[in-house]
Amino acid sequence: MFKQVVALVTTVSLLFSTLCTTGPVWADKKGDEEDVQAVRTIAPRGDEGWAIVDIRRVAGSLVVVSPVIGREIDLEESNRFSLFQGVTVFNRRIDLPVLQIGVPGFQSAVFMRKANGKPAVKIQYRSGPNIESRLVNMKDDDELRRFREYVEHFNAIQKDEYTIETSSSIAEDAEYPKFTDEEVTFEMRRPLFALRTRMRTQLVLKDGEKIRGEAVPVYEDEQILVETDLDIRRISVAEIDRIRFLGEKGAAAMEKAVLSGIGGIATGAFVGAFAAWQADADVKQTAIFAALIFGTAGFITGLLTGAKSTRGSVEYVMGPVEDGKKKKRDKGRD
Repeated sequence: MFKQVVALVTTVSLLFSTLCTTGPVWADKKGDEEDVQAVRTIAPRGDEGWAIVDIRRVAGSLVVVSPVIGREIDLEESNRFSLFQGVTVFNRRIDLPVLQIGVPGFQSAVFMRKANGKPAVKIQYRSGPNIESRLVNMKDDDELRRFREYVEHFNAIQKDEYTIETSSSIAEDAEYPKFTDEEVTFEMRRPLFALRTRMRTQLVLKDGEKIRGEAVPVYEDEQILVETDLDIRRISVAEIDRIRFLGEKGAAAMEKAVLSGIGGIATGAFVGAFAAWQADADVKQTAIFAALIFGTAGFITGLLTGAKSTRGSVEYVMGPVEDGKKKKRDKGRD
């Protein structure tokens, strides 16, 4: 009996770890982008189709915070000073938000002063095969000086021999942070919706024409493909005023649930048999029990996923996004 319990606990633990995986979280504050004009458009995603994205172009001037790190923080300095790695034993007691940001795939960081005079950090990070850029705002120049204190006294901070107060001990007219005239410009992209498979779609062009059909996950020469009842049309992205995704038909939810349930049964049977073999328990009984657990979980997960894909249609309006007001709009079931 004990061996059977061990096998079942192992099986359930594997299921839990599969369904409830966690990953690192990196700051995604809307306030970091509200003061930067955005343009909503369609951009390619390589072999993964295309996506609706908000593109923001940021400009400012370079700030060298400290000669210890120079004009740019690279990956080695990120590791050495425990920067952009989230909350650590070294920064958790320091009230400086930029120190507590965790950035998966971090590549480099540059401090800058934006056109409105506020300091910020340009962070480059790897996202799949691409290198993306993000902007993280800082409150004021005092935060720059406190950041300088952190890197220049890091060894003392490690030994708990130095404390960074809520206001920097560095004078405002100190040589560093050094504000330069070197221009910093980059582009931020925030994906809103990714098209990886065919989907029922309705487009409204700038001349008022409406096109209804299935959007194809292909992007070529700044054009997307839409298959209508008559043919396949190539639509220039520049001609699109708005695009509406109609969602899948209701039967898709049950289809996904059944397929997911079958996959769960097969996985559960295999995992249960393996766990029983490891614990020297009854293989057949454990495999059946595990298949039921995984199958049920798979069916529910598939049902939820399918239901999500069949929910109300969503519309995106292309062009400038004013003050963050141009959002996706739920139009209800079609």
